[in-house]
Amino acid sequence: MFSSVCHPSNSSCRVIYKPNVKILESVDGIELIAEVPGADQTSTDVVVEKDTLVLRARVAAPAPVAETRVVYADHRDGDYERSFQLSPDIDRAKIEAHVKDGVLRVRLPKVQPVLPQKVTVLAG
Repeated sequence: MFSSVCHPSNSSCRVIYKPNVKILESVDGIELIAEVPGADQTSTDVVVEKDTLVLRARVAAPAPVAETRVVYADHRDGDYERSFQLSPDIDRAKIEAHVKDGVLRVRLPKVQPVLPQKVTVLAG
């Protein structure tokens, strides 16, 4: 699934793909795995905006090879963007993201429950 984004200032258009994801849940948290072929650490952003997790990856178009032309292509060059609503159970301060070989992994740890504790009572 994709959409086109055009910028009137320079009349250029970029295709924005919605990356495929897999979401895994464990007792400790959630892991989100997104396919972002061509993206790397410098071109990938993971942002928390209020209660929304936003994934963005910009991918440079490959340089044309001399004396060749595209005769068939299943996909177009483009960027990636997808957003997810965050549960209040997610510890936003501990979110981690790693990208390698076109796969973005975002670890969303759950907030640890506050355990009962005994408070020492002092005299006076």
